[in-house]
Amino acid sequence: MYDFIRVFAIILVMIFSMVQSANISVYARSSKYLKEDIEVAAHDAALQIDPEEMSNGDFVIDKDKAKEAFNNTFQKNTGMVAGDYKILTFEIFDDSNSTFPLKYKHPTYDVEDIFLGPSVFAIVETKSNKYFNAGEKTIRKLGSYTYKLKEGTTNTRSLNSSISSLLATDDIEQKIAENGMYWPVPFTNNITSTFGTRSHPITGEIKLHAGIDIAAAGVENKPAVSTLDGEVLYAGEMNGYGNVVIINHSNGVQSRYGHLNSVNVETGQAVSAGDVVGAIGSTGDSTGAHLHFEIRINNEPVDPINYFKAF
Repeated sequence: MYDFIRVFAIILVMIFSMVQSANISVYARSSKYLKEDIEVAAHDAALQIDPEEMSNGDFVIDKDKAKEAFNNTFQKNTGMVAGDYKILTFEIFDDSNSTFPLKYKHPTYDVEDIFLGPSVFAIVETKSNKYFNAGEKTIRKLGSYTYKLKEGTTNTRSLNSSISSLLATDDIEQKIAENGMYWPVPFTNNITSTFGTRSHPITGEIKLHAGIDIAAAGVENKPAVSTLDGEVLYAGEMNGYGNVVIINHSNGVQSRYGHLNSVNVETGQAVSAGDVVGAIGSTGDSTGAHLHFEIRINNEPVDPINYFKAF
């Protein structure tokens, strides 16, 4: 009888240990996934740059749009809905409220960090059973996304336009033609309007469309890049182009990048092929976010697609 009780007790201990081990495993995996999901959501929140502030040389993240983007991305990636999780902290550090590097200490939680550039920081709480159909342990993790400053600087006015992370290229590989020209929109090569005579989408006037329009879902605020080395002839607002960047290249070649939400270069600035010139938008005569891209030879517009036949 004693042996039976002893064996039974050992079995109970083993079962308890297995359950505890399983709970620990669920908690550990849930914590890992939660942190990853927060960081992805923080990245998308950080994309919500205020174009007006950017055009004035200040790097400011639109707080309302950032919070909305954070929730949308988090819910899409996790399958959770409002009420399944709590955002305990959501903070934005940018030119409107911070000087970098910024030493940060949370007023409630035992969290300290140093932010080297504009950042989105969040702490989220949920239950482990929102990730796995087991356990109901509370999990709380933090995540952030930080833009990089040019080495040796302490403010975002010195952000290097050649650093593609400035406007978050999402690690999309830039496309380069055999002739060495960079495709101007790393995010997509989808052309929504070709070069040639057409009916203007706003005025209805039949006239030459002197470039191509490049767009796809999610293209707004993605980077536009210089197609060749050159010097910025003009960067600012111009008639129907809205915010536009015009770059002079060698041998009478000129490129134009229209309808930008924000401009990331200055008139007279030297740029290299692949440098970020601005964030794609819908300024000027535009019916939706896209890049209007032109190539001109001795100021005569030519079909840009001829230079990118491989695409």
